[in-house]
Amino acid sequence: MSIRTSAGKRSRLLLLLPVLTVLATSCASSVAEKNPVAVVARGESVFPAASLAEWVSYPHHVVVVDIVAERELEPEGETAQFGEGPIARVIEARVVDVLWSERAPARPLPETLTWTAPGWALQDEGRTPLRFAGAPRVEVGQRFVVPLTTMRGDWSPLALESILEVDAQGKVVLQEDQNDPVAMRLAGRTPAELSAELRRTRPDPYAERRRDLEPYERAQYVQREKAAAASR
Repeated sequence: MSIRTSAGKRSRLLLLLPVLTVLATSCASSVAEKNPVAVVARGESVFPAASLAEWVSYPHHVVVVDIVAERELEPEGETAQFGEGPIARVIEARVVDVLWSERAPARPLPETLTWTAPGWALQDEGRTPLRFAGAPRVEVGQRFVVPLTTMRGDWSPLALESILEVDAQGKVVLQEDQNDPVAMRLAGRTPAELSAELRRTRPDPYAERRRDLEPYERAQYVQREKAAAASR
C-alpha cells in the first residue's frame, strides 16, 4: 500500500486489508463534515460487491455491529523505517443483529469479531486519520451494517465501501463520496428493510455452483467463468 503525503513523498506498507488491493492514494479533505479525516486512500476491492446478488454470493453473514474497541498495530516496513506512511488498526465489533446468513452450514458467527482497518497516515506534519475513498471511517461507538466474508480464515468486510453506517434514528447514512451502488440504494433505509430484500435476492448463478469453495476462491472462479463465457 502506498501513501502520498501533501509534500508529494511516497511511502509503502502492506496492510493486512484482505478486501482491498490498493491502486493509488491521495491527500484530501474528508467530505464527511461530522468526522473530519484529512487523508483519503483509493483502492479496489478484492471481492465484487456492487450488487445485492454479490452480497449473497460471497459473505457468510450480513450483520449489524457496534464498534466497541480498536487497537493500533505497530508500524511496519518503510513506515517503521522512515517514519512516514500508513498505520493499520484492529477493529473489535459486537454483533447486535443478523440480517442474512448463507444456507447451512453457515460459518459460525461469534458474538464479537475483529478485522483490520485503515488507521492513520504518518507524515511530516504528524499523524492524521486515514480512510478509504467511498467508505466510512469506522470509529468506536458507531453502528454499522457489514457484509462479512472470510479470507485466509479471518473475518473481513466484503468491501470497505460496503460498510454502511446506521445513525441514531436506525437508518443507513452515507459519506458524501460513498457512491457504491448498493450503498446508494440503501441510503435512508433500515437494517430490517435490507434484511427483507436480501432474503428475496438470488445469488450469482456462477457463484452458486461453487458453494464448496471458500469465498475468495469462489470469486476467482466466477471471474474466470464469466471471462471465458464472454470470449466465446
